[in-house]
Amino acid sequence: MANVLHSIELSIKAALSTVVKGEMRTHQVAGLFGEHFRTRVGKELCRDIARALMRYNLPRYPGEEEVLPKDVKDALRLARRLRDETVPALLKGKK
Repeated sequence: MANVLHSIELSIKAALSTVVKGEMRTHQVAGLFGEHFRTRVGKELCRDIARALMRYNLPRYPGEEEVLPKDVKDALRLARRLRDETVPALLKGKK
């Protein structure tokens, strides 16, 4: 789960690198992504990103909440969508 969530974060940062000047030194990038891309990708995807990244520390600090296989599959599906469709389209300016 940690690797999947990190993949989501890096995909988001790749898209943000086209509109944000300077280095992003935070894991809290969902709001910034929504601010810049909500009208292009839709509020549902922005919501899914925010919900996934809210769990960023969960696999790093286990014991507080259980990570279920379904949670990992959902996050992986989102990571693949970002990697294969959303971010490439944003980088090309098509979406």
